[in-house]
Amino acid sequence: MHERCGSCRACLDACPTDAFDAPFQLDARRCISYLTIEHRGAIDPSLMEATDDWLFGCDVCQEVCPWNRRVEPADDPAFAPLPALAEIGLASLLDADEARIRELTRGSPLARARPAGLLRNALVAAVHAGLHDEALHAAWRLDGHEDDGVRAAARWVIERAETGSQD
Repeated sequence: MHERCGSCRACLDACPTDAFDAPFQLDARRCISYLTIEHRGAIDPSLMEATDDWLFGCDVCQEVCPWNRRVEPADDPAFAPLPALAEIGLASLLDADEARIRELTRGSPLARARPAGLLRNALVAAVHAGLHDEALHAAWRLDGHEDDGVRAAARWVIERAETGSQD
């Protein structure tokens, strides 16, 4: 592989969680894509602050890369959103039970995050998207969830509401 970045630091500087330790060195434990897709359990609260409204994955480093400006967007129907997922919003996802989430994500890459991961991510994303009432309502319901990541995200939402922290 040829290194073509030169002195460009666009991806390093744009990363919301500072996941790049140095050029070509990504600390996956801080990467939003890893945290929202593969990571199981609780997310560090400081990283929840930085994840913005990303529900599943993150493409910031790809979006700012000058080399990617030369690539045409894919028009392959295989990359189109599944109809059931294209119409569900964060508030609906927060109200869904795990069986419904499994149904919605079956056959989709979103299934990789598992229902608990999507609920955890939806709580955080809803706060960052300004859906404070919806997030708080769901957080009270999910505060006793069996998954520690969902519980931690629910507590994070509740604590933000109690302290008046808003985006």
